[in-house]
This record gives sequence, structure tokens and C-alpha cells, in this order.
Amino acid sequence: MLHGIQFRACSDEDRTLRWGVGVRFKRGRPQNSLYKFYNSSSDACLLEKGDAVSLGDCSSKYAHGWGVTKGRLCRGGDCVRSGACLARSAFDSAAKLLPCKQNVYEHLTLTLDSDGSDALTQALKEAAVRENEEKATSTGGRSSYQL
Repeated sequence: MLHGIQFRACSDEDRTLRWGVGVRFKRGRPQNSLYKFYNSSSDACLLEKGDAVSLGDCSSKYAHGWGVTKGRLCRGGDCVRSGACLARSAFDSAAKLLPCKQNVYEHLTLTLDSDGSDALTQALKEAAVRENEEKATSTGGRSSYQL
């Protein structure tokens, strides 16, 4: 599992290993980025720095253009014939970027958070409660809760 600029063993309990996908639109075109999900600062996005990666400012042009195809995380291409693919250094487990056409990459599997701490799930539950409370107020005190 990628932890910033180095790979570590996977663990469902380690929240620092969780990443989010950010999408913003610039002139109507989507720009996606990867960010450390439980880091509240804006300097937690994965950046391309030559043949290496680092964490940095999410507004940087080097933070945009990441994608996953066939388990390959890459930037600036189709992740098979073009772009730079994420690979693990055999010496120190550091994250490196190599041309995807070399067919050297670290296979990644994307999963959704399922332990109940998922921020989107929590936000949807809170929105449903607020909506039910608003309905109860507008119907004269009657309420029914459905989640």
C-alpha cells in the first residue's frame, strides 16, 4: 500500500493508508488527483517529481492527471502504452515512476471503505436525519425515520 512516497504493508485499521480521489473542473474539463483522505491540509496530494513521487499542494499541475487502468496507477497517459506508471523500488520500497510501456508497475486494487467510517456514508446518514427532522417540523410534529 502506498503511504506517501513509500510502500508499506496493507492494514485495514491504518487510516493513514487511505486515499481519496479528487475531481475538479477547469474550463469544463475534469482534473483528477489523489489525496491522503484523513489529512486535513491541502498539501496531501500525490505529485509527480521526475521519476519519483511526493506529497504536495493539491493545486499543483503535477497533482492532476492520475488514473488507474488494469491495476496500474499512472499519470499522463493510458497506463498501458503511454504515461508514467507507479512502481516499487526493489532496494528501499520507494515509489518510482517508470514509462508504462516498459510493463513495470505495482498492481493496485481500489476498494471502498467498509468499516463504517466512510465520510460519504456518514454525510448521507446525517443528511437523511436532517431531512426527516425538516419534514417532521413542516407536518406539525409527525415524523417517521427511514435510513
